[in-house]
Amino acid sequence: MSKTFNSTFGKNLRYERKKRNLTISDIADKTYISEVYIGCLERGSKKPSLEVLFMFCDLFGLTPNDLLL
Repeated sequence: MSKTFNSTFGKNLRYERKKRNLTISDIADKTYISEVYIGCLERGSKKPSLEVLFMFCDLFGLTPNDLLL
């Protein structure tokens, strides 16, 4: 996975979170993923595992393509 992938995923994740008026803390409470890690994902400095990707898909009612492309 490249920096472009991380950046695209992070931007999409942030967009979907803000669209729903959720904070990083709200997401952390619902997914049990740390706020620090979610922040890193949104900034594109970390890569999501498949498990984390599907957790976000379930939370937002999206497909992986919605977050990855």
